[in-house]
This record gives sequence, C-alpha cells and structure tokens, in this order.
Amino acid sequence: ISGQIFSKQSSVNVHVISMHSLLQKLKWETIDLLKIDIEGYEKLLLTEDCNWLRSVNAICMELHMEQDIFNIFSFAEKWSFGSPVKLPGIWFMKK
Repeated sequence: ISGQIFSKQSSVNVHVISMHSLLQKLKWETIDLLKIDIEGYEKLLLTEDCNWLRSVNAICMELHMEQDIFNIFSFAEKWSFGSPVKLPGIWFMKK
C-alpha cells in the first residue's frame, strides 16, 4: 500500500501498511493500548477494514475529525469499547 501526504507547498509519497498486515507481521494477537496520533487521517484508519479492532483492548487518540460525520460514541459501541472519555487533548476508551 502506498499513500501521499500533502502540505501547502508540496507532497511526499510514503509507504503504509494496514493494521491487519502489521499485526500479522509482528505476530501480535492483541494490542493492550493503541495510541493514535495521525493528524487527520483517523477516518481512513477507523472506518475501512477495521476487524483488527477486535484485538485492541484500549485506544488513546487525538481526534481531528470533529466536523466530519465520524461519531466516536457510535464507533466505540460498534467495536465493543466502553463510552469514550474526553481528556485534555485526547479521547480514551477501553473494553
């Protein structure tokens, strides 16, 4: 998989890997705490091919999608997390 990062002046090609592939490569069955800080790409990570979320016990993330249709509470319920808690600068949820 490849992607592109854009800034006001230029773009940079980057290689990316799916979470499913990363878990397989590392031979991890579970993730105790996943920290997400991907500067606005949360929707891409958290809305496409998300079965890997079943192996995550807790998530701590900055959320840059407040004006988007992404609903963190619906997301938490769908993937069996407890109610998200807003902390200074981050959201936290656990199973």
